[in-house]
Amino acid sequence: MEYKSKHKEMEFVWKPFYSHLGKSTELFTSAMLAHYEPPISEVNFEFTTLVDNPELMTYNVFRIADKFYEYIHSKFKHAYKTNHIMINMGGDFYYMNALHHLR
Repeated sequence: MEYKSKHKEMEFVWKPFYSHLGKSTELFTSAMLAHYEPPISEVNFEFTTLVDNPELMTYNVFRIADKFYEYIHSKFKHAYKTNHIMINMGGDFYYMNALHHLR
């Protein structure tokens, strides 16, 4: 995985083993740079309260969004050829309190 990320090869055309099926079975895909847990704890919404009311002193949407963007841009830009990056935000059983996240 380190080689692929260093050479911007995280995105690729997957060709099935059965070549007799031709190009119609090829699939453009990408590998994730990290496991499927959230990228960093500072933007881990399980423990960070996102305050989206600009009238409150604790309003933090832009601070959290900027921190998230800076991290993703610095960590992932070197590994992918395109600007489209899938970032998974949690694994199995990661978000245990659905009401907290899906309001």
